[in-house]
Amino acid sequence: MQNKLKKNKKNKKKITLMELFCLVIILGTFLAMGIISLSDFVSKTRDDLEYQEENLAIIAAKKYLKKHNDLQPSVLGETRNLKVKDLYNSNYLKDKYNNACLDNSYVRIYKYSDSEYTYTPYIYCDGEEKSHYEIIPMPIVEIRFLKANDKEIKNTKVTLKDKFELLISGGINSDGQYLDIDSYSYEVSSRLENEQFIVNYNSSEINVNYDDEVEVTKSIYDYVTDIRVKEVKIDVSVKNVAGGKKDYTILFKIV
Repeated sequence: MQNKLKKNKKNKKKITLMELFCLVIILGTFLAMGIISLSDFVSKTRDDLEYQEENLAIIAAKKYLKKHNDLQPSVLGETRNLKVKDLYNSNYLKDKYNNACLDNSYVRIYKYSDSEYTYTPYIYCDGEEKSHYEIIPMPIVEIRFLKANDKEIKNTKVTLKDKFELLISGGINSDGQYLDIDSYSYEVSSRLENEQFIVNYNSSEINVNYDDEVEVTKSIYDYVTDIRVKEVKIDVSVKNVAGGKKDYTILFKIV
C-alpha cells in the first residue's frame, strides 16, 4: 500500500512538472507574439508620423508659394528648395508640427510643365543629418527590333534590313506624374569580326520641346550598309526636365 502511495506521489509530481513546462512554452509564445505586435505597432506609428510631417510640409509649401509667386520656379526643369523652418516661422505650419524636424528639413519644388509643379519633402528629425543625395526621377528608355512589316522580332536574329525602335519617356515622379523630356541623343556604331567599333551615326543632342514621350523608328541599313558587319551597338542618352539623365546601350549581332 505504501509503495502505491509513493508511486502516485511521484506520478503527480511528474504531471505537475510537465504542466509547468507546457505553461512556460505557452507563455513564451504569447510573449513573443506580443513583442512582434508591439514592434509592428511602433513601426507603423513611426511611418504614420513621418507621412504626417511630410504631408504638412507639402501643404504649407503650396500655400506659401501661392502668396509668393516670385519664389516659384519660372523655367521648365528649374528647382527651388523651401526650408521647413521658414514655413514654420511664417506661420504656414501648425503649432503642433514636430520642432525636432525643423532645422534640416526642406521641400524641393520643380516645374515640369507650363503651369504644374511637383513637391518632394525631405524631412530630417532629431538631429538627423541632411542627406546630400536627392532621389531624382530617371527617364525610361526601351529598344525593340521590327521586321520590315513592323512585326516585332522576339529572338535575337537581327539583319541589316530590320528596323530598331527607340521608345523614350521622361519617367514618373514620386507623385505619379509623367515628366517631360528635355533632350535626347543616340549613336549607332558597328564593327567587323575581331575589329573595333566605328561610329556610323551620331544624332547630337535633340531638343524635344518638352514632350513626355518620343518614338524613333529607323532601318538599321540607314546607318550600317556593310554586309560584313557582325555587331551593331546603339547608345542612347536622355535627360528629363527634373534633371534626371539615363544612358542606355544595347549590343546585338547581325545574322
